[in-house]
Amino acid sequence: EATADDLKHFQGMLGLRDEDIQPIEEEERKQKSQTSPPTREERSQEKRNQQENIPPSQTTPTQELRETQSPVQPRCERNTTESTSSAPRRNQTITTGITRKQFLQWAGWGGGGLVASLVAREIFKGPPNITVAEPKYIAPTQDGEKFAGLPLWTVEFETVTVNAKGEEASRSTHQAKLFKEDLGNGVILEMVSIPAGEFEMGSPRVEKWRNEDEGPQHKVSVPAFFMGKFAVTQEQYQSVIGSNPAYFKGEKRPVEEVSWRDATEFCQKLSEKTGRNYRLPSEAEWEYACRAGTTAPFHFGATLTSNLANYRVTSIYQSEPKGENRQKTTKVGSFPPNAFGLYDMHGNVREWCLDRYHDNYNGAPSDGSAWLKENDNDYRLRRGGSWFSLPRFCRSALRSWADAARSSPSVGLRVVCSSA
Repeated sequence: EATADDLKHFQGMLGLRDEDIQPIEEEERKQKSQTSPPTREERSQEKRNQQENIPPSQTTPTQELRETQSPVQPRCERNTTESTSSAPRRNQTITTGITRKQFLQWAGWGGGGLVASLVAREIFKGPPNITVAEPKYIAPTQDGEKFAGLPLWTVEFETVTVNAKGEEASRSTHQAKLFKEDLGNGVILEMVSIPAGEFEMGSPRVEKWRNEDEGPQHKVSVPAFFMGKFAVTQEQYQSVIGSNPAYFKGEKRPVEEVSWRDATEFCQKLSEKTGRNYRLPSEAEWEYACRAGTTAPFHFGATLTSNLANYRVTSIYQSEPKGENRQKTTKVGSFPPNAFGLYDMHGNVREWCLDRYHDNYNGAPSDGSAWLKENDNDYRLRRGGSWFSLPRFCRSALRSWADAARSSPSVGLRVVCSSA
């Protein structure tokens, strides 16, 4: 059974304060003085009951194999657990590696009493429930702004930021301009106006789980452009290409299983279909649009929760609780947007960029354009997290790459449109 020292050690790992524990310990002492302790048989039966309520594993080995065995998978994504030799070892890794069954056995279920119950609740509780209001669309006026002949709508929406525990820290209301591209048969592509601006591209050296290819940080000036409100959906891809390669089927889900070459072909045919200039974003445009004026690891703030993005929750980034591990794509727009009005920038599917991969930013363009200088390979950049990505691989600055011919059920695309 757990000793008082054991529980105090666990309390420190969970970040619980003494004042959180003290009243519950007092209540436990009162109960012990009024009731006799459970017998060994009672404890064993309760332990079995608890263990039997543990849900079965939801892992999908086929999907994991497809994502991790490719020879061109980015080095940073090969380390799929926190305990790799190249990864820092942190307290929350130890904590979240303990299963409910292991904890009950360790705590002696019944001997730890209410304190053990509290610790268990802190480990296994879900993330705080965070929702935002539905976006409000304001129709364009007859003499309102236009882009390339299309009227601009106004959309009003809410954003949230969270602290390291995944709790809501602030909430704001924003507006954005967008145009609607009609692809036929009721399929609409919404393109959001991204204002011109300047930002620090890359991550600071102090950022948790930073990779060397995310630096050096450098200032980039980005001209205005339009970007897809969502990743390209399967119905949009079908409307332009005439086929749907996605592994996880659903009209409103993002298309995946598209290579960089497939993505650039989509942009070319979309441009021909509409008469407007569509392309993949540059890496600088993508990060600028993702950050939307923020400098934290995520545009949501210090961390992610499964109420904010669709990613793999088998580990945590800060001290947020684990949540739902969906293990598949979700309908686009299922989570809150960033301050530019873009959705799913930290999860669902990774997104191709125009740029070739370089292993640092020395010599990178400072004007927001794609870095197309040839290397000895045809590796292309992908940005953003996916349903398969651990939270550290969903950060705004995270870079991954793959051969231009490679496709994956965790990689899709998002388009941009500009006058140039």
